[in-house]
Amino acid sequence: MPQENAPEIYPWRQWDITARAIVAYMDRMLSGTVSISLLDAEVLDELASSPEPRRMCDLGQSVAFTRSGMTRAIARLEKLGLVERTPSPSDKRSMLVSLTPEGKCTQQEAAVITQEHGAQLFGAVATADERRRVEQIGLDLRAEMGARQSEMIKQEDEDASTCGR
Repeated sequence: MPQENAPEIYPWRQWDITARAIVAYMDRMLSGTVSISLLDAEVLDELASSPEPRRMCDLGQSVAFTRSGMTRAIARLEKLGLVERTPSPSDKRSMLVSLTPEGKCTQQEAAVITQEHGAQLFGAVATADERRRVEQIGLDLRAEMGARQSEMIKQEDEDASTCGR
């Protein structure tokens, strides 16, 4: 129920609840066929979109994972034989991640499943214009969060340099 003194919170809460419900639904669809989660499928999609192996930190930023979350996801996918890690030749501190042949097949299967079920879900409740608007709102929100995070990091760096004086 929305609070009278904070009506702007309600849409955000609905978005959050709906997003989690969609993730749970997609997880069930994927786990029954390709035995991975939606988040794992997103990592595989990101890897498939690049012709070169990806640095783990860049990959994590692309799918909005924390460093530890990305490490756990890659370890899980590596254990399944879907990705492989190799040391970066240009930066010995970094690991590069790439899809294995089995990972490419799994990514393609998962992409078909998520596209099919996503289209069915959104097609059942929204017109084409509404779907485009939802997509644009999502992109706008991610851009806004990125700008805010950059500003927070900048402020933290400034605070740290001031404390060191």
